[in-house]
Amino acid sequence: MKYAFIFCSLFLSFSLFAQATGSAGTGRSWLLSKSSEAKAAKRFSLQEWLENKDRRGMMDMWLAINTPTPYEFMIGG
Repeated sequence: MKYAFIFCSLFLSFSLFAQATGSAGTGRSWLLSKSSEAKAAKRFSLQEWLENKDRRGMMDMWLAINTPTPYEFMIGG
């Protein structure tokens, strides 16, 4: 019962804090929209992602073909 009271009091205090900061944050919304625009400029488009995926696949294939395996060895006689 003691833990339920602590949980309820913490929940109420956090919800009151969220309401208080949400109503006073008019200047903050401009800052958030500015940061979201900056993040959107850094994002990959689907076309860029597919091109990078194909390029990485080709590099992996080239590396697999041109890397010597540890199982190749020569026996001199």
